[in-house]
Amino acid sequence: MKERTININQKLTHSHISNMNGENFYFYFSISLDRFGYSCISIISEDKLEIINVDCDLNDIKVKDWNNIPGVTKI
Repeated sequence: MKERTININQKLTHSHISNMNGENFYFYFSISLDRFGYSCISIISEDKLEIINVDCDLNDIKVKDWNNIPGVTKI
């Protein structure tokens, strides 16, 4: 994931693993390096090892979203 974020001009700052219904999901928080004030949350399924969701928005919104994920280290 770190390499992917570099390739799309983002900086990976936080990660978290969450188990839902017996499956691990990997959450990543990254900051855009070319769109000031924007960040993204990406989710990868352990089962498929592919990105299943990416949501980008203003930093304030994404920080709130990240902090609402159970068990994450708060930003």
